[in-house]
Amino acid sequence: LQVSTLYIKMFDVTWSREDAMAIPAAQIQFKDERYRLFNIIPVVFITNETLLHTDLSAIEGLTDKICTLLISILRHNNLQAPHEIQFDCDWTAATRATYFQLLKVARSRLNEAGFASAKISATIRLFQCKYMAKTGVPPVDKGLLMCYNMGNLTHPGTGNSILETTELKKYIASVTTYPLPLDVALPIFDWKVLFHEGSYAGLVKDLPDSLLQRCPSVTIHDNRYTFLKDTTVQHYSFKAGDVLRDEQSRYDEIIAA
Repeated sequence: LQVSTLYIKMFDVTWSREDAMAIPAAQIQFKDERYRLFNIIPVVFITNETLLHTDLSAIEGLTDKICTLLISILRHNNLQAPHEIQFDCDWTAATRATYFQLLKVARSRLNEAGFASAKISATIRLFQCKYMAKTGVPPVDKGLLMCYNMGNLTHPGTGNSILETTELKKYIASVTTYPLPLDVALPIFDWKVLFHEGSYAGLVKDLPDSLLQRCPSVTIHDNRYTFLKDTTVQHYSFKAGDVLRDEQSRYDEIIAA
């Protein structure tokens, strides 16, 4: 794809119910030197649950820990000073004040650490765009509008939860402007959604359509595969009546979006 820039998540910030505190999780481990060939934009994902359990009075301390770990990872891996640092969060109206204060403190701490030239960006979900009067606009330099995962993944009647322009229009048809400059993120991934006895049962990845199309115990209708009897396909075990909904990021839908 001739990509020269990568947004790479450095770690998650999650809420530990056992310890009743915010903790880092899924910290990245660089094992391949090829990342040095790319312009790296570091990303930190913060769960909304963490914000729900963090008082405004504790935000400075939490932000200090986040920035300290982020800077440590960048320096430990000899990453050049990034021109952008991104925060990713599904914040809501209930957590906007906490999250926005975190972003303000992060800007200050990163400036003090020598990253004043880096723009601060935030991911913007479609619902945060549509309902900006309730969810607010984050105090950052720019946003990244995430135009994917817009449908109800777990509902059996959904056509394609990854990307459908009809769903996209429901979110942005009434939005004429946004107070931040926006980059746009579009999907290039695919997966299959499994339903067992009519209920969502997980995602199935790396299962070629060709194997399902050749399977005598599978019927095909539109983007759905229905199993007529218990079947094993490429180490996946399916029960009679199970349904796989094939979801793709189709070129025509991406261009339409």
